Amino acid sequence: MNHFEEAYLHIKAEKSVAMMKWKGLAKTDDYRKGFESFLQLLKDGKYLLWLFDYTDAKVIDVKDQKWTTGEWLPSAMKVLKGDLQRVAVILSKDIFNKVAVRVIMTHIAQQAQVEIAYFDDQEDAMDWLMQSEPVSEVATA
Repeated sequence: MNHFEEAYLHIKAEKSVAMMKWKGLAKTDDYRKGFESFLQLLKDGKYLLWLFDYTDAKVIDVKDQKWTTGEWLPSAMKVLKGDLQRVAVILSKDIFNKVAVRVIMTHIAQQAQVEIAYFDDQEDAMDWLMQSEPVSEVATA
């Protein structure tokens, strides 16, 4: 089910997985609009597994990183009530985005006490998300 589609972001849900696929550079308003749309998706359904695909994403402004971890993440945690189980991440080719995403994921791991793993492609990420047993290569901080 497609939930949100813009030039810079596609958000959809399949089964219990909520997915964000970032494309290119998202300016502050667009970046926040995307995360607010993702939050609305979380409010509309029970999505305990997240997939963030940053393959083609560009740099995330420092103020947007702070907003994500300081404002958006606490709101998402209230919606999920501790039920988030796993987060799969496909990192960007852009080094600045890669660093920013790892910082954001560290905050998610700490606040949600959730398993986070990094992948090179969506197929491997989905396979891991759908596993019932945790794997050893998990980054929790």
